[in-house]
Amino acid sequence: MSDDLFNQHGRLISQRWPALWPRLLAQDVESLPAELTEGLGSTLSLHGIQLTSRHDRVKEAELQAATLPDVPVLHLYGTGLGDLQKVLLTRPRLETLHVHIMHHNLFTLVLALLEHDEWLQDPRVELSLAADEQEIVLPFFALPSELELAEDAACRIRGRLVSEVMATYTKQRFV
Repeated sequence: MSDDLFNQHGRLISQRWPALWPRLLAQDVESLPAELTEGLGSTLSLHGIQLTSRHDRVKEAELQAATLPDVPVLHLYGTGLGDLQKVLLTRPRLETLHVHIMHHNLFTLVLALLEHDEWLQDPRVELSLAADEQEIVLPFFALPSELELAEDAACRIRGRLVSEVMATYTKQRFV
């Protein structure tokens, strides 16, 4: 874990989202049972759940992005390792990417492990805690691993996301 990297991210977040940084700073990342999972590449795992592909994180993010419409505003539930944010921000039409943190302890750990300056600095990014929200917003992508790992405070949003995903599936399959 890199204190320099964590502090660098902290400066960015505290400048752009000053109310969010103290809440992230208060997290106990040492208590998370996170481990590195190796394949052709690597990823972070928590409770046996991989945050991303361990073989090709970027390819996975590109496949996920391809499921989303090319619209000016998108919502991403979960932060993962930042790969999907970077892919989505290459879209010229994208004006705002709302990133909703589903597990702020996990996000705090990821901030200390990997570089996130590129997407955190992008003026189109809005960052918030899903636990503070009452409802989901469409169109969205919910990172599957973060649906599984969502903190208790975000369970209402997780439930709404799962319901919306299932409703879409049900309409496609049975209508």
